Amino acid sequence: IAVTNVETVNGMLMSGGESDKEKESEARAAVGDDGGKQESMAHQNLVLEDGSRQNERKERSGDTTEDNRMDKMDDAFAGLFADPVDRILGLLSERVSAEMPMTAAVREDWPPCFESAVAELSQGINVNHTGRVFLAAMSRAMQHTPEITCSFFANAPDYNAETTSYQVGHIYEHQYTPHGCSALKTGARCPVNPGDDRLCDQEWMNHPLKYLRAKQRRRYQNEGHLSQSEDTKERTEGASETSNPADSS
Repeated sequence: IAVTNVETVNGMLMSGGESDKEKESEARAAVGDDGGKQESMAHQNLVLEDGSRQNERKERSGDTTEDNRMDKMDDAFAGLFADPVDRILGLLSERVSAEMPMTAAVREDWPPCFESAVAELSQGINVNHTGRVFLAAMSRAMQHTPEITCSFFANAPDYNAETTSYQVGHIYEHQYTPHGCSALKTGARCPVNPGDDRLCDQEWMNHPLKYLRAKQRRRYQNEGHLSQSEDTKERTEGASETSNPADSS
């Protein structure tokens, strides 16, 4: 009975050991399967990362190539249009230099609104606030000195040299823009009625500075034509004198 029990116990131990070994091998197999799956997933992730990196490199190279093409295209267009642009700029510079620069205009160039304000003040007639501010701002735009502008107010009924100098200096310092035609009409400082001045009747005439500029340009062109005609006349007279034997002797 004792021997039988020992054999039974040994059998149980051996079967238990074999069972543990089987469980261990099964566990190792399971771990092996999970490890394989993890390695496979890691490999797939690496492949995807490599693919994305390659795509990024392609995109970067494509952008660089596109930029190079745009640079070449810009250079080509610049080369094609360089000469025409230079010619246009040259023509514009010649036109600007040919026009009369804005300087202190002569009295014949003054717009009627400015002329009337100066005339009324010189006669001791009171000019309203709109007219006084316009006179000073317009005088500044015409490049008169502050002293000349102050002299326009010398005969005003309420003239004060110190006050006038301060107010005119303020307008010059802050570079006031003269009133336009509509503002002058609203402020009762437009002395022109339809038909009084052909230049004021023009549809595009909406500011006294335009009037002044048009007058200056017309006078400048007329003076240029007169000087050219005088030069031609002098040359013609000189040629006739040299061709006359009696005069030359």
